Amino acid sequence: MAATATSGAGRTGGVRAPAARGPVGGVLSVVLLGPSPSLGGRYHRSVPDRLAALATIVELFGWFGFVTGTPLLLVGLALRARGAHQLETVAVVIDPPAWARCAVVRYRDHEGELHEAELHGWPVATPVETDVPLWFHPDRPWRARTDSPTDDGKALRAAGTALLVVGGACAAASIGLLFAG
Repeated sequence: MAATATSGAGRTGGVRAPAARGPVGGVLSVVLLGPSPSLGGRYHRSVPDRLAALATIVELFGWFGFVTGTPLLLVGLALRARGAHQLETVAVVIDPPAWARCAVVRYRDHEGELHEAELHGWPVATPVETDVPLWFHPDRPWRARTDSPTDDGKALRAAGTALLVVGGACAAASIGLLFAG
């Protein structure tokens, strides 16, 4: 046997094996995949050791999913709740004043007051009397937006939900791994 002795019994039974040199390589492949054929089968990990390593990895993924997914989902839900109070109206493009650098619109709020707003991202050359859908908050009708508030926080909600599902699946797998060994 061409293995070298270690100073203690350790996990490998007092024998230190060379590093794995398989197609995957590294310590993780030795732990999860078992002895490498290139080592001649000398490095042997027992099944409980592999399950313990797998349980640790699953536990880390579970915590990562819960710790990162929860804030993302909460922020996404808060953005959606904020956008739910927006009211929709139709604005009309007017002749821009000399100071305008973008299109200017007029619209009425929920109480019938007339407001003017600049549409950043819309060129000054936008045809006059073009109808533009706008959304505004009833408490701040002078601040209008042209993008629909239904998409507010959608990416954050999706990412948060996906990470929470991964965390839940890893928690279930972790409980299953407790009884597997």
